[in-house]
Amino acid sequence: VCLSTMKMVKTAVIGCGGNGGVIAASLSRNGLDPACFTGRKESARLLCERGLVLQGAMGDFCAPVRAFASPGETEDRFEVIFIAVKSGDLRAVFTEAREHLSDNGIIATVSNGLEILDIAKDFPGQRIAAGAVGYNSVMLDYGRYRVNSKGGIIFGPLNDAGTRDLDIIRGCLEPHIGVAVTENTVGMLWAKLIIVCGVTGLGGASGLLT
Repeated sequence: VCLSTMKMVKTAVIGCGGNGGVIAASLSRNGLDPACFTGRKESARLLCERGLVLQGAMGDFCAPVRAFASPGETEDRFEVIFIAVKSGDLRAVFTEAREHLSDNGIIATVSNGLEILDIAKDFPGQRIAAGAVGYNSVMLDYGRYRVNSKGGIIFGPLNDAGTRDLDIIRGCLEPHIGVAVTENTVGMLWAKLIIVCGVTGLGGASGLLT
């Protein structure tokens, strides 16, 4: 997918915590003007006023974004919607996001857990790319992040997602976030879940940053 074509792709990010904020900043750096949905009007106002501020392993920069509390506040439809919310919130957010996809749009999730597998079964016609994040980032304040380690995102296709869908996702994120693809989507999600459970437990016991 050529760069000029990529800049015409309409993108959105739902959830701008540690993972989603880095994704949205990377989209902005690539000139894609992402719409960010935060869940709260005050959070959206802060992002509109000061942008997304990153520091650390991916460089120090400020990325401007458009921000809204919910997708219902804009009439835009998106070719790619990235969802970066907690697993327990994923189904409700996913269901709402589908209403704001373009006809050929794809949803890319980066939520830890296996909930997306059940969601994919319930929406067999929806193309999905399920992702596992490899970088480590911490939200210092809303819209301000410290990236502690470099890393990419591994995406696996669900339902009828194809090579072109994954190429578009790669074009949206690279070079700032590297994208790898696996056909073993279920195995990748399980592996990520095991890693998260182990690292979170060690971090809680030791008090160290992960």
